[in-house]
Amino acid sequence: GVYRTSDMGGTWEALGLEGNEITDFDFGSSGTILYVGAKNGGPFKSTNNGTNWTGVNNGLTTQYIRTLAISPSLNETYLFAGTSGEGVFLSTNNGANWNAVNNGLTNQSVRALAISHGFGETNIFAGTYNTSGGGVFLSTNNGTNWTTVNDGLTNQWVRTLTVSENNLFAGTGGSGVFLSTNNG
Repeated sequence: GVYRTSDMGGTWEALGLEGNEITDFDFGSSGTILYVGAKNGGPFKSTNNGTNWTGVNNGLTTQYIRTLAISPSLNETYLFAGTSGEGVFLSTNNGANWNAVNNGLTNQSVRALAISHGFGETNIFAGTYNTSGGGVFLSTNNGTNWTTVNDGLTNQWVRTLTVSENNLFAGTGGSGVFLSTNNG
């Protein structure tokens, strides 16, 4: 389940969703909505710092959410969910409805998502799990289309992604960390 601390980890308070393997979490653009990815029944949403949870999975073909990423765009929250085997889904209404956005995403076992607002555009990166045909995929149009961006990435089993300014870091299964300074 989910736990919260208000004293830097001195004590923890259980917030529910017991029995769920929590895989990821992220706050909405306003900082008041918390989204949680879970292995079963996810994603979930809380509008009161985790006191209450609502399942927000209408339109998802799987409820095994591996990763979440949120991008505020034009005063509307774009919420992305990476799944274990069904690719990436997008919600533009705070999780009420989801649509698959997998055109060009040839590996749909998504382990990591990251969003960059560098280079004057919004880029969504998906890290996938597979030593062959996986790696990092890039979308410059909110997930409508994806292209592989693996030049120099010798291990295509990408377990985690993060963005810092114009740097994209990819953590792999067994080959360490890779850096791209040009969107992969």
